[in-house]
Amino acid sequence: MQCVSCFLLGFFFLLRQHHSTLSVQTEWSNASWTQCYGALGGTVDIQLMDNTSEINRYQLLKSSLKILDVRKNTVISNTIRERAHFPSNGTFRINKLNRTDSGNYSLQTFDSDGKSSDERILQLFIEGKCLLETLKN
Repeated sequence: MQCVSCFLLGFFFLLRQHHSTLSVQTEWSNASWTQCYGALGGTVDIQLMDNTSEINRYQLLKSSLKILDVRKNTVISNTIRERAHFPSNGTFRINKLNRTDSGNYSLQTFDSDGKSSDERILQLFIEGKCLLETLKN
């Protein structure tokens, strides 16, 4: 059962669905902006990039607040670590989604000289609980 509809045209943000977890995969080749919808109380997996070893430094920001900062494959900061997990495969997972998670997220990458090399935007909307989750409770 599809609990969430998501339209992505991306290279950095990949998501897919199983159980109550949002998880939709796509390639984002030319778009620098996309939007997605998540279920209140659910989980979202954001595939930041396919190969993290090729990127010297990257940051994930929500509005202008730094959520994640990674340098040379080492997580320097994860400001929502009580609900978020960053495994080494380049995926950023946010659990127990709430309405304040809605907003614009930007992924900024930097070259070895520390200069900004790219920026991608994801607009995330958190909406009512997934019907499957409501029926379980």
